[in-house]
Amino acid sequence: MKIKSQGTGLHLTGWICSIVTIAVFLSVMYCAPDISGGGSEAGNARISGLVTDEEGKPASNVKVSIVPADYDPVKDPKPAAPFYATTGADGKYHFTIADSGKYSIFACQESSHTSTLLSYFAGKGDETIPSCKLHKPGAIKVPLPPGSDTVNGYLYIPGTTIYALLQHAVTSVIIDSVPSGIIPAIMYAAIGNNNAVEIRNNVNVAPGDTIAIILPRWKYSRQLILNTSVTGAAIQEDIYNFPILIRLSSLNFDFTQAKTAGDDIRFTKADGTPLPHETEAWDGNDYSASIWVKIDTVFQNNEMQSIIMHWGNPDAEDVSESALVFDTSDGFQGVWHLNERSGDTVRDATRNGYHGITTADSTFPSITSGTIGGCCAFDGVNDFITMPNTAVGRLNFAQDGKFSVSVWVKADTLIDLQQTLVSKDKYQYFLWIDSTTWQFWEFQHRTGWIASEFPAQSKQWILLTGVFDGSTQQLYVNGVPASTQSLKVDNSARDTTSDLILGRAHKPAPLIVENAGICSFKGSLDEVRITSTVHSAAWVRLCYMNQRSDDRLVIFK
Repeated sequence: MKIKSQGTGLHLTGWICSIVTIAVFLSVMYCAPDISGGGSEAGNARISGLVTDEEGKPASNVKVSIVPADYDPVKDPKPAAPFYATTGADGKYHFTIADSGKYSIFACQESSHTSTLLSYFAGKGDETIPSCKLHKPGAIKVPLPPGSDTVNGYLYIPGTTIYALLQHAVTSVIIDSVPSGIIPAIMYAAIGNNNAVEIRNNVNVAPGDTIAIILPRWKYSRQLILNTSVTGAAIQEDIYNFPILIRLSSLNFDFTQAKTAGDDIRFTKADGTPLPHETEAWDGNDYSASIWVKIDTVFQNNEMQSIIMHWGNPDAEDVSESALVFDTSDGFQGVWHLNERSGDTVRDATRNGYHGITTADSTFPSITSGTIGGCCAFDGVNDFITMPNTAVGRLNFAQDGKFSVSVWVKADTLIDLQQTLVSKDKYQYFLWIDSTTWQFWEFQHRTGWIASEFPAQSKQWILLTGVFDGSTQQLYVNGVPASTQSLKVDNSARDTTSDLILGRAHKPAPLIVENAGICSFKGSLDEVRITSTVHSAAWVRLCYMNQRSDDRLVIFK
């Protein structure tokens, strides 16, 4: 084995078994060593385990070592006694230890050039630990931390004998022959300095691959798989410039590792390309967060695509930017998460700034728990939200214009009246409930309304999406095309002079139905979007599959 410099990085080369042998420890091997230096007297514990090959069969003649999980192979003294064992024909090994605590168990078979690493917390009794499977090793490319001592500095994997001296490296160091699987940590230290810095926590190394550490000042990272195969979102076309929802909870994220408001959260592609994100909601007390991440391409029928979430940098500033995620150049002309209010205002996430307000004859709906973060709950009497300055502008679409409008809705009850959800006036376009059906309407000058409908449900969250392509339209319910188109004749002129309203119609009766009243809505609305884009059935389905409470797209690895 050699340590050599290649290009701007430094590589630690050679099989891991050789690293173990020539490192600071004794190279003598024992079948049942006592790493504390004692025998099998009272108080010692016997640790037994099994090593298998890549096919799951017992692996013989495998070198196995056990050291404390925080062991530094450069600074720490060697153990008081040899720490090796070798597996027999049955693939089993044994150690005797005197001290309980966390250990790293490291196994390597020279003949197959395979290895494995296992973290284990040892108690005081005799135990059989989970079996280890050998795999081909990988490598880790680590950018040099700011201010690195390239003369005395080194990188190491705690609990192993794996380390790499910086040796005047310029930009990065590659650590070769790293066991595949989850590496607990990559550390930086320097001889003569007692402080060690954790570069990254829980690094997932694939067999035969080189994993690049991205954003080295961020201590933690996690891979998020975007599963569009039949076992996930089941999408059969590539989707472009798509905002993916990431939900965090105590089940998939440790909020104590991030800054109070999640300001240090970052997302990248697997190759390190930064991805814009918006933190819609962050509640460190309730251990919940809703974050939108823009993906340039979500690949169809794929279960290998992934992005990386990074956190754990106390000096990081907030870079959440909704206008980059919901970009008007991608067709997003109005996006209201409805999760918070500033005074009597709800924010439009796009750069158009069509923020919603109350008017003299309205009250503001209450903010409550929604299907994505918070939402607005309307009382069915005088709660509604008006978006001023939208009578003209980007929410006005020509009669042959192309657009989509969507909303998550939970109706309290289905009554024998109309309840308006999202409306640009009855003579332009709107979504509402007509007694017991969801309906999407678009008005044509001197012709009448094109209408789509589907049976409605109450007391459950439903995603409604209306799509108009300039001549025909489609209503989707929970991502499924669920309507047929019909025409209601009317020779009135098309009217595009009204502002957008949520939760009520613009004017009292009559509307389309006689005595419809003001059509106030009683229930909750969340995530209202209007785009100047005709979304495909696959796009609409991906929204539903990702945003539903049991997200079928994002898998935390």
